[in-house]
Amino acid sequence: MVILKQFQLKNILSLFLLYNLILEYVKADNVIKGYFYNIFTNDNNQLKLIKDNIKTNFEENWNKKKFNKEYTIDITFSESKNYQNYIEYEVKKELNDKNYDFFLIDLNNLYSDYETYKKIVLNYNNNKKNKNEKRSNKNKNKKSNDFIFSNIIPLDYDLGTGHFDSNILDDCKLNDVYYALPFCASYHFLFYNTYYVNNIAKEIVNENITWDDIERIITAIFNSINNSNVEGIKVSLDNKEKITSLYLEGLFANSTIYNKCSIDYRTNNKYFNFNNCVSSREIFYSEKSESWIKKIKSYIEKNYINEKCFEPEDEFSYKRDSIFYIGNSDDYRIYQYLLNESAQQNGDNMNYSYYDVTLLPGKYSTYNSYVLVGNRQIDDNRKKIVSDVINILSSENAQIQRAQILNLTPTFNFIEYENTILCENKNIPCNLLKKINPISLTKTLFNRESVSNNEMFEFISSYLKDKNTTKNFKKEMKNYLTLVYTKYNSVVGIIDISYFLIGNIYALILIILILINKNKNSQIKRSSPMICILFILGITCSFYFPIFNISIPTKLSCTFNHYFMDILLSVALSCYLVKVWRIHYILNSYKSKIFGIRLSDYSLSSIITAIITIELLLNILWDVVSPRNVGVLSIQTSERITNCTSEHDFFFKAFTYAVNILMFIFLFIFTLQTRKATDYYDEYRAFLIATGLTVFIIVLTGISLLFHLSYYHAEIVNNTTSFLIGIIILTTLVLPKLVEALTGKNFRKRFDTTEINVDNVKFKNSNINVISFKDNENEQNYTEKFNILI
Repeated sequence: MVILKQFQLKNILSLFLLYNLILEYVKADNVIKGYFYNIFTNDNNQLKLIKDNIKTNFEENWNKKKFNKEYTIDITFSESKNYQNYIEYEVKKELNDKNYDFFLIDLNNLYSDYETYKKIVLNYNNNKKNKNEKRSNKNKNKKSNDFIFSNIIPLDYDLGTGHFDSNILDDCKLNDVYYALPFCASYHFLFYNTYYVNNIAKEIVNENITWDDIERIITAIFNSINNSNVEGIKVSLDNKEKITSLYLEGLFANSTIYNKCSIDYRTNNKYFNFNNCVSSREIFYSEKSESWIKKIKSYIEKNYINEKCFEPEDEFSYKRDSIFYIGNSDDYRIYQYLLNESAQQNGDNMNYSYYDVTLLPGKYSTYNSYVLVGNRQIDDNRKKIVSDVINILSSENAQIQRAQILNLTPTFNFIEYENTILCENKNIPCNLLKKINPISLTKTLFNRESVSNNEMFEFISSYLKDKNTTKNFKKEMKNYLTLVYTKYNSVVGIIDISYFLIGNIYALILIILILINKNKNSQIKRSSPMICILFILGITCSFYFPIFNISIPTKLSCTFNHYFMDILLSVALSCYLVKVWRIHYILNSYKSKIFGIRLSDYSLSSIITAIITIELLLNILWDVVSPRNVGVLSIQTSERITNCTSEHDFFFKAFTYAVNILMFIFLFIFTLQTRKATDYYDEYRAFLIATGLTVFIIVLTGISLLFHLSYYHAEIVNNTTSFLIGIIILTTLVLPKLVEALTGKNFRKRFDTTEINVDNVKFKNSNINVISFKDNENEQNYTEKFNILI
């Protein structure tokens, strides 16, 4: 009885444990886990309240959406004090596991390099010696798993009709797909010490302040007091993004020329087009005020900006030894807090009241945003839930709640957005935010005509940090911002157009002569004129090659290019294969077999059709699996050149080349076997001459390119090679036969009449003279006196 009771007790305990395990599993299935960088506070008690607040607000907003199943979130805050360590050693590690469903990251880390993930691959000259460039190249050669983008999921954009900032939302997209949604935003503001500015410099600072005004105020104060204890502009430049932010904000505000060189993008965002600035390169490096980068460096040399600005930034604090301070939204929130604390004190210590805030010159500001991304490693059925969770956390209501309670700036367009309750919160300066001209770090300046973000960031950073940098900034900047391409009205462009016109006119003349005489001349009529015309059309691909290299390629031209060129080349090779096959068909007494299978003209046509169909299907598959875009920005002698590329470009190109090379090998073998046929010796000789000259020109071109020619010289060499190959093939394989047919002249090797026996043979319903002959090896062959033009 006791044993039975013990057995029952064990069963009850087991069932109880099983029930708890099932309950915990069900609970865990309803919990979406997030991993956040701590952008809030260092107080653990406050951090717990913030976590509970975000969770409560999420559940309220989730229930309003009336989803079928209830979910909650559990947020873990990173203990890392350094954001780069958080990204490199925590987020990238966790993105390869399933421990967390979503993460909070900086917008600038989303794609690591925006242009790279627009399928633009950077190929750099191996002779680059700049250490920063080498480090940048090393980063670019990392496996895709080293980048955040490769391990995050596409999200369903459903933020409602709120007034979100279109610039920030657009930065979250890649090829029109959202891979992140915004959590909060941050902008730059100009804080200034009213004691120094108003009392010593006797100046009034407002929203219309310029960099010249700032320089004049600092100079006046430095001349009036001992400047050894006074800092002109307190600004942190401890990473390349901050340096580039200062560069862009000043470049927009300081250079009227720059604005003329920019292309408007949506509202306030702009793309840079260096080609509009060719005559005004002083904006990059000159003695004039337009050269903003040189002015920044002079500020550091004059100690207007402390040379220690490149060191890691300490916690924000206001000191009277700083005349100006460039801070972000977090600094503004701290400024308001300290100002309120100072105002409540009764003593004389009112240091914080000496500061006021306005906008940067020109009202320009780069923006930053923390965004939410989903983990690609989670189960597929969970990805949709995570996408919905991120949508809720990024929604208008959620951002307003965080602004009111946590003082986080929403990612709204404040020009359109007006919410009196939200703007009553002094930590959200709506009056300033609605006047800011936002600049995107991921897109402004760094467009398809410029180098990648990271490379540009590194270059500007190294220039400002290195005192020994030479005055090559203008040249290097031009290389980074200029896309070298052939223009229609340039010398190279005119040469390319000439090649295109001359080659196609030559081909057209040959085609017209065949069409006019195909019914008049018996030799042309019996020589498969349509096959000949198709062969000529196929060879014209070498004349289209130069014209495709003019102007900047587009997605449409890239797609049309590979269809057009590959199909035409396949047509040319296929038509010549038809011609060679028919020669062998005649030489072997109209009996042609492959692997013991007899092949007729019909089966030959089927094979050729199959080959062209394979090429066509391969190109269609290419566009479906790996669409081509304006892709490779290849560095060639410090020149960047666009090409057409795709994610699996190498595989498809290799397969296409393999098919064409295989066809050429068959052609070469079959043509080589015709050398003993006296009546067709000229076919072999013409083919050998065309092949030899083509190979010679290609080898010569390859050797010349080893000398690192400039883009335009390389363009002329490549296009001339393509043009000459087309002319040589048509002149050696088509023109002699056409002249022979029209003039009656015979360019063939004379027959040995002592060995010739002529018989009449029926072939395709036509009486054709067939010549049987014996060569020196006493082998009997049969040839048809049959003029084939190609």
